[in-house]
Amino acid sequence: MVDKMNERRYEILILIQIIRYTIAVSFFSGGMVFLSQGEILPGTLSILTSIILTPAIADPIESKLNFSPSTYLRFIVILLLLMAISATVSR
Repeated sequence: MVDKMNERRYEILILIQIIRYTIAVSFFSGGMVFLSQGEILPGTLSILTSIILTPAIADPIESKLNFSPSTYLRFIVILLLLMAISATVSR
């Protein structure tokens, strides 16, 4: 029973990692497009969002800072960054 629970938990963690990487790649790609179009602030904010989402980058930074944000805090920060990106894109 415990092994099945651990296995299920591991599968969920892997799925979360895959989702984080997928979303991070899309934000990074969008940031590069913004930068190529001369949109410096939205491009920088989009790349910052991808850094926050990428586990390979965010996790070592969090361990060095001895700070691990909860999922809700990470979601709120990303939502605020997304709103900032939307607000700074020229029409």
